[in-house]
Amino acid sequence: MSPSELDSGGPARAWPAGLYEHVMTAGRRRGLGGAGSHDLPVDEAELSQVLAQYLARCLHLAMERAPSNEERLALAQAVLDRTADLLGPDTLEDDDSILEPVALLHEVFGDTDAALAGAERRPSPRPAVPLSSNDVLTNLRDEARIGDEVKSELACSDRVDLLCSFLIHSGFRVIEEALQRFFERGGRLRVLTTTYVGITERRVLERLVEMGAQVRVSYGRRTKLHAKSWIFERDTGFSTAFIGSSNLSHSALLDGIE
Repeated sequence: MSPSELDSGGPARAWPAGLYEHVMTAGRRRGLGGAGSHDLPVDEAELSQVLAQYLARCLHLAMERAPSNEERLALAQAVLDRTADLLGPDTLEDDDSILEPVALLHEVFGDTDAALAGAERRPSPRPAVPLSSNDVLTNLRDEARIGDEVKSELACSDRVDLLCSFLIHSGFRVIEEALQRFFERGGRLRVLTTTYVGITERRVLERLVEMGAQVRVSYGRRTKLHAKSWIFERDTGFSTAFIGSSNLSHSALLDGIE
């Protein structure tokens, strides 16, 4: 993000003619000079999100320019302290002070008795893509492959929905063991597929049903279902969605450029 994105004063800058989506500030108004502009008032229902996004950009820039981690932490804590009264006790923890060194909570173990007894518990496998991030998966060499990420997501999801036009046995074999463990943990899988051009294999559908999946098949000839998406839901609220061009096939999951 460049400083020009957060203009709040100083000398006027040139604003090329075209479309924008900036929060209007006094500095930007001055910067426009005599240029005509069209400002659209923010709808009240969207105001919180618009201002939060603007503040996030401001804070990100300030964090990057802070000379030390100590000052970054102090800035973050100051923002929390100023907003504590508005958030209220039902939103914040009893003590919302950020601990040092700054860390992310990655997992909560269900077997609390073992934890209290001091038993060592290894962290569960995690997807290569962080749960709070977006990424593009293409199966390129030395990058995360779609099939591996699907297996990692299955290992830590509670409910999964799959919308996929073509289910092929070669692809099913790639994730079969991961699916079996998913069902053994009590996971729920719903699948929607199609008979479009006759590619989906019946043995895959039968095996999915045997494992415990809810399977629906679109036989429509007018509507050509060609979508591909996975939704991995977690009780923690950190859910993941894959949207792309990958059918359930060996090539699409492991070595095809998708």
